[in-house]
Amino acid sequence: DGVYVDGKQMRLLCGEVHYFRIMPQYWKDSLEKLRACGLNTVSTYCPWNAHEPAEGKFDFDGILNLRKFLQTAQDLGLKVMLRPGPYICSEWDTGGLPWWLGIKPDIRLRTRDPQFMAAVEKYMDRILEEAKPYFCNNGGPIIAIQIENGYASFGNDVQYIADIADMVKKSGFEGILYTSDGDSDTRIHSKNPKGIWKTLMTGTKLAENIKLIRKAQPDLPAMISEYWVGQGLRLGVKMRTRDYESMAKELDEILADGAHVCCYMFHGGTNFGLYNGALKDVPGAREYIPFASSYDVDAVLTEAGDTTPKYDAFRKVFLKYNPEASKYKVPANSTKKAYGKINFTKAAP
Repeated sequence: DGVYVDGKQMRLLCGEVHYFRIMPQYWKDSLEKLRACGLNTVSTYCPWNAHEPAEGKFDFDGILNLRKFLQTAQDLGLKVMLRPGPYICSEWDTGGLPWWLGIKPDIRLRTRDPQFMAAVEKYMDRILEEAKPYFCNNGGPIIAIQIENGYASFGNDVQYIADIADMVKKSGFEGILYTSDGDSDTRIHSKNPKGIWKTLMTGTKLAENIKLIRKAQPDLPAMISEYWVGQGLRLGVKMRTRDYESMAKELDEILADGAHVCCYMFHGGTNFGLYNGALKDVPGAREYIPFASSYDVDAVLTEAGDTTPKYDAFRKVFLKYNPEASKYKVPANSTKKAYGKINFTKAAP
């Protein structure tokens, strides 16, 4: 009948913030704005291909310092929903799967192929080693870990999900395990291994989709783990924005009905390096369409981390359900600086 943390019932009011898309000196600012918005939880993916750019060589420095990000969340009293993958989608290059997997002969990605699973296990062991001091059962903020991502859009091997869940359990984590799938009847009714919470990804018709998830999973709470508050930026495609007031109204409706929710994204940030993903063979557009380096996505905060009218509208809603957060002052937006002209002289297709 709910989510319980330390024996107390808790409404998960969450915002997605990716440490690898925001410079570390701004993590605290983003999370303080998240807390002041009335949220109590931060959700983040972990990009396998950035953390293991070459097989067996891991990177947790600088913008990839997961421990520092988790410590920042803990210092601010926020809970964490961790999403290590191995596949994350996120409009990120190959959904986070490392390039070097593709040169292994006859490998079958996102299956129980022994080559793939051996690499997944090494990655999961390492990423969860970083996270372990922050597990809820170790006194830390991580209360939930997601298994894979949007798998019902790709396959239906329940044992594959169970095997990844076993890797998480082996790490010693004793919190909630969950999956996240899209808003079609088929995906919502896909099977999960026993003991894994099914949550929903959707951007519209929130109340209708909450009814669907409750019908598919009547014995567990309803959560939208990705409420798509914006749209990924594709090259050559006009940015799509939505009316934030009607979005806030929908948000209020499902929260009044007892649902849990996570705004994707709360702060989008930037796809640094060459990690912006691409689409191919999408309905109505079969050509290769890259995403932009910006991950602004019309999120609750701008790419620069500034508050927006959407932030103000959502804050009014969230504070209704978490009035205690009204004690937190909204941090001022950062001071901007002009750096002069930069001339680009070369381009690559």
